[in-house]
Amino acid sequence: MTNEHRKADLADALDSLQQQVQLVAEMQQRRAGLTGTGTVPNDYVTITVNADNAVIQTQFSPDIGELDFEEIAEAVTAAAQAAIADVARKVHLLTEPLAAQRRTTPTLQQMLEGLTGVSVELPDAPPATLVPPGSANHEFDGTATVSSEGGDYDERPRRRRGATGTSW
Repeated sequence: MTNEHRKADLADALDSLQQQVQLVAEMQQRRAGLTGTGTVPNDYVTITVNADNAVIQTQFSPDIGELDFEEIAEAVTAAAQAAIADVARKVHLLTEPLAAQRRTTPTLQQMLEGLTGVSVELPDAPPATLVPPGSANHEFDGTATVSSEGGDYDERPRRRRGATGTSW
């Protein structure tokens, strides 16, 4: 193979790589806005999770009082598991085309064997949405942040009743 052919092959490989990096960035952005919802029979409990499986919304039907505490706990668990399965299915559908393409594409190392000084940076994945579906702010812009140190989240006033109330 001549040097010119190698240069052309390398240019094609780098172009293909750049397209894949862009596709990964687009998929990461779309994944960040995905949610999954799970509901138990009789619609007593509905749970919504984001793409990181964090619960972002919990809804009880007006008839939840028909259940005892153990049944409510089981219903919440079942709805959460269904929501996680739902978002996992959506993530798989979103990423499978890229995964299939990657299975047939040579790795970067294979494409750039023998070259030095070449690097590719993948974009950071944006955080998954923390906004429940149907809320006024559901259009996800990829800028939400959450810190385990606290303070970097929207703290809304909480109702002081039920299991988290101060009357216990």
